[in-house]
Amino acid sequence: MNALLHRQRQMLTGVFLQCGLLEPHDDDIHKVNVCSDITKMLISESVRFVRMNVPYPVLAEAAWNVSLGREITEKWGDNYKILETIDANTVYVEYVPRNGVADASGVLCARYLYRRYYEDNRVVIVWKSILEDECYPLDESVMRVHQSGWMVIEGDVKNPSQSLYKLFVQRHSPTRAGKLIHLTDVFQFIMPNISLEKRTTTHVTDFIVQSFRGVEVAFEKAIDVAVRKLTYHHRHDFMLTQAEMSL
Repeated sequence: MNALLHRQRQMLTGVFLQCGLLEPHDDDIHKVNVCSDITKMLISESVRFVRMNVPYPVLAEAAWNVSLGREITEKWGDNYKILETIDANTVYVEYVPRNGVADASGVLCARYLYRRYYEDNRVVIVWKSILEDECYPLDESVMRVHQSGWMVIEGDVKNPSQSLYKLFVQRHSPTRAGKLIHLTDVFQFIMPNISLEKRTTTHVTDFIVQSFRGVEVAFEKAIDVAVRKLTYHHRHDFMLTQAEMSL
């Protein structure tokens, strides 16, 4: 487990160099690229950069909570279950999306191992899918998400009230019973009501891009909710402290 997460952390510079997140940017970036590798298994990569008007410690705490399904809206959190808290910065999470597509196509389950790193003027969050687990077995019929992710939230040295939010997510074709699922079956899962003749490359690519973009937009909206909750709690605690000191 430690070796897996350590390797994810070591890959950060390389993947950020590859996707262009090491260089400074003036404008927001949100790219979702879909392609197929030599085995004809789906690969999608998402790149996100945005400047947010929140101090980085607050934004990082909010992003961590949302990643684990904590302290956010009930609708969002219902899809998450913490399987094991290894320590304050290492958590094993199960995510089971509940929506029309999932209900029509069968069960999809994600098992993510998360780790948070506190570094100079930034927080790094990495995660990796767990596809096989003897301690918490998965039903062999369940489609399993295969994903890796790297998130960096750093303070803006010129403006401490702002943060730089950087995200890179790589999604491989899901697996079932230890085997990668072919593209045809993936398409059947994500668009069960679309006939084969209409599943053109352009249609499928656009559908996947918009779907993943929507997931990432929803994630940021959940972070915004979590930021507001944290800000309220911090302000409330500060006021209580001030009141106690004046007694």
